[in-house]
Amino acid sequence: QALITNPNIKLIRTSRTACAPHDQDSKDVYDLVVIYKSAPYHFEERRRILEAYRNLPGRIRVVFALEQLRADVAGNLFHMNGGFDIRLPENVGAKAGEWARRATEARERVLAEADEFGDMIIGDYVDTYVNLTFKLIMSHRWASAFCQDVLMELVVAEAYTRFLYVDDAFMGFAVAKLPHLRFHSLKGFYLDSTNNQSALIAKSPLRF
Repeated sequence: QALITNPNIKLIRTSRTACAPHDQDSKDVYDLVVIYKSAPYHFEERRRILEAYRNLPGRIRVVFALEQLRADVAGNLFHMNGGFDIRLPENVGAKAGEWARRATEARERVLAEADEFGDMIIGDYVDTYVNLTFKLIMSHRWASAFCQDVLMELVVAEAYTRFLYVDDAFMGFAVAKLPHLRFHSLKGFYLDSTNNQSALIAKSPLRF
């Protein structure tokens, strides 16, 4: 039986810092590869995360999953499959609208960033809510194709690190397999950046 959702997705850039497709003879073995789903125009956020994970242990890697920025006049308005629209409010909506008008500039900056740091997976689909499924599919396809020797991959959305108060059901699934856990209870913790001992949880959320 054919898959219900099986889109053709072209990768414009792939990571050079983890599971590089051109280096399949590499002996590098990773305990964890975190795939962080990021909006194309979140340049400063990615730079802060880059600084945070720069000193991670060598067996942990973080890569960013991105798509193409919208260049249409809708800006912060998204048409959903169910026949309704979603308009992003306040600062989030203003930022989406601004960068929709600067799509060419954003694309050039994203490609330059990818070439400089080598930590991005960029798909050829457009940044919309409907295409978030494509982003997840792309991330899993990349991991299954190039990270076969990784002990664990974790896909993280920006919303988790910004807004979501994580419950123990989610964190119990995501973190239970990681080594060196020293927390007796996961309840009341926020999803945070990775480090050697606290894995993916911390007492306070990341600040952007």
